[in-house]
Amino acid sequence: MTDRSPRPSVATAVALLLAAVLASSLPAAERSISVSYVSSSSVYLDAGRADGLDLADRLRVVRRGETVALLEVDFVAEHSASCRVLEAHGEVRSGDRVILTASPESENAPSVEAALAPTPEPAPIPVVIQTDDPTSYYRRPRTRVSGVVSLGFRSFDPGFGRSSTENQGRLSLRLRDIGGRPWSLRVRGRAREIRRDGYGASVATSQRSDRLYELSLAYDPPEGRFAFRFGRLSTGGFSSLGYLDGALGEIRLGRLFAIGAFGGLRPDLTEIDLGSAGEKYGAYVRFATRREGDAPYAEVVVGGASERSKGGEISRDFVTLESRFGAGSRWWIFQRAEIDLNRGWRREETGSSSQVTNAALSGSLRLSRSLRATLSYDQRRSYLTWENRPVLPEEVFTRLFREGGRLALEWQSRGWSASLGGGQERARDIDDPTASAFLSLLKGGAFGRPLLLGGDLSWYQGGVVEGYVASLRARWSFRAGHDVALTIGGSETSMVEATLGPSRSNQWVRLSGTLQLPFRIFLFGEYELSTGDDLDGSRATLEAGYRF
Repeated sequence: MTDRSPRPSVATAVALLLAAVLASSLPAAERSISVSYVSSSSVYLDAGRADGLDLADRLRVVRRGETVALLEVDFVAEHSASCRVLEAHGEVRSGDRVILTASPESENAPSVEAALAPTPEPAPIPVVIQTDDPTSYYRRPRTRVSGVVSLGFRSFDPGFGRSSTENQGRLSLRLRDIGGRPWSLRVRGRAREIRRDGYGASVATSQRSDRLYELSLAYDPPEGRFAFRFGRLSTGGFSSLGYLDGALGEIRLGRLFAIGAFGGLRPDLTEIDLGSAGEKYGAYVRFATRREGDAPYAEVVVGGASERSKGGEISRDFVTLESRFGAGSRWWIFQRAEIDLNRGWRREETGSSSQVTNAALSGSLRLSRSLRATLSYDQRRSYLTWENRPVLPEEVFTRLFREGGRLALEWQSRGWSASLGGGQERARDIDDPTASAFLSLLKGGAFGRPLLLGGDLSWYQGGVVEGYVASLRARWSFRAGHDVALTIGGSETSMVEATLGPSRSNQWVRLSGTLQLPFRIFLFGEYELSTGDDLDGSRATLEAGYRF
């Protein structure tokens, strides 16, 4: 068919092409992605590059229509990804649904920071069909720029003569397809200054905390046989690689296999400069099948790393195994394990040649169209390095061993959703495990309005302490992307035996909102009043930013 409409401009062509790419990779803005595992520093997903995820993508963790947290992808494999938490409004759990926010390159995409407060479910992205423009083959593609820069202020007055203020600036910038080539540049950092008053002589009155998380240049052709990146890296061939000042290269052997190697310095993130704590190098092998619809898929990554101190002494040697199996949204299984290989002084301290440092296993099954069950187990153990060896003996790390399991059920039907679950966690050398349970109920589109109503209740008991946290919340969403939310909550902690001490309770009310302004500017604000035995004051947050 011949296109009889006027020839589109370059900007229009790029916008339409980008919309078509987005539409082909994302069948709907509400993706079928779930949280598979949560560690102390990362959130792991059951989707990866094959599902359209990419480094620096922003995602919302949603439970029964309510935004729980805002994530950013910092590692992506074929069928898995790990994320860092940018903002948290609740506890992220295995089985939580994750929604990929609109691409920051899209002209009509909402502000990245719109997800800081709960936002309505985005509408499906329409498919755009465009007739070929012969001259487009000779146009040099533009460099794609995405990211956000913001300035924020926080004040905290918990009462009892104490107060603190915090000024923070952060930058997250990404350039892709630089000069029409498969090159990308990534910069992430933050500057923070905290001032305190009334906390006593043991707490510093002022603190500076500046961080450079990533400054890297990457070459990664989508169908290429070879890819590499160098600089300060925050992602690698496997999720437990950590930060690296150096280089990483990968060779792809057909469509299923890839091998990679890396090497460089271990950066000291507590300093803004490029100081290091020693060296790190290693390699990995990855096997991954293509993921299509509800067809079964598999992904397995085996990697290893060796870390050395500045003087060349052994700091840590470990291997890791990460695997994922599943079939669309019907079921999935995720496994992750780190095994430390102890040599030299580490073997003398631990008395063994190897030990499982961290391990996780979780699975999810869709029981019916409205009901899903998720079961998870994880164990965490602190490990010795050359830096902490002189300070903390092995027996301290033995006491820090934790393991636990959790079962959760999630039900959704006709605007209603409910979640129920519980689990236990135990620590070594402690007889009584800690038990916890949660119950949530949510109603979207209440009274036929853009109103979300919900309530949450969490209970815990461990050792001689037990308590609960409860909250009621409401959120009104506006068409322009603005929203306002109100949360009322309370908590109580008591001793199992009254002779051990009195119970303590706290109550709070929180008002928050997001404004989407012209020229890609956003504002986010939050104000909280609290009263009780531990808190008797206020907390305020204001952040303004610009989206590239």
